[in-house]
Amino acid sequence: MLKEPYIINPSALSYACFHCEYMNINYGLKNEGVRAPVTNVLDTLEKKLLLEKKTNLISSELKEGTIIDPSNNTFYSKVKEHENGISFRIKGKCDAIVKYTDGSSGIIDYKTSKFRNNPYKENKAKFNEKNFKIKLNEYGKQLHAYRFLYSNLETDDKFIKEVYVKNYIDRYRVKDPSKIEKFHKKIIEQINNIAIEKVNSLGLLLFYPEKLIESTKDTTVLNEINFNFGLEYFPVSIDEKEFYKQLGELLKVLNQAKPPNPPEECKRCTMHKAFYDDEKVIKFERKMKL
Repeated sequence: MLKEPYIINPSALSYACFHCEYMNINYGLKNEGVRAPVTNVLDTLEKKLLLEKKTNLISSELKEGTIIDPSNNTFYSKVKEHENGISFRIKGKCDAIVKYTDGSSGIIDYKTSKFRNNPYKENKAKFNEKNFKIKLNEYGKQLHAYRFLYSNLETDDKFIKEVYVKNYIDRYRVKDPSKIEKFHKKIIEQINNIAIEKVNSLGLLLFYPEKLIESTKDTTVLNEINFNFGLEYFPVSIDEKEFYKQLGELLKVLNQAKPPNPPEECKRCTMHKAFYDDEKVIKFERKMKL
């Protein structure tokens, strides 16, 4: 049996396919989707736009507070044991942490999405209330995982050196001890800065592309256009009991000796359904990567 703890990414709860997660977490075999590079650019721009902005610019439903930088690093929770006896860590990074003036905190995730209750008449027919609620529920699971992560950040210095500092050295081939020590202190500072004790709110901020605007800088050639994005904030109710239930279901599957069969409805499994053979898979050594 694979040595615990299991390393759980928040998206594993949002887009729950137990077969995909079993293969990814236990064997490091992941069905990678094709993500358009423009999505990464939009994510970066959205974060920069709202960094250090006040919460009343996002929604009147939020208490007074400020968006702080959650850092672009991937963070780990402490090792915890679920009530079913299986140990785990949460690993990930959210888009925004809110620090409220009363000392509490919130987590917001940004989504560039078509799922928005668009006020423009010409787009109303495209909005599907049922699909939107499904997506809101999926993203809500991810937010609960972030809530757990930032409330239980790993601060053990040995772990920080083994994971963060080692990755830094390996990635950039750094040998200068002073640079390594500087990075070590930076990581500890970031962890202390983003640690959350009391989470007051969870929410989704949807960026909805509504129309294109031609640039008027040069009337002789169309070499630039501007996007007009709508914004809408949706609060997500905190349900810790349901989160632990869903997490427990995933952990039980991960702890099985054999992977579950690929479900018909999972699009990520499509690439290997035709030749998948779990009898061959279980002969491989099971191992996880931090």
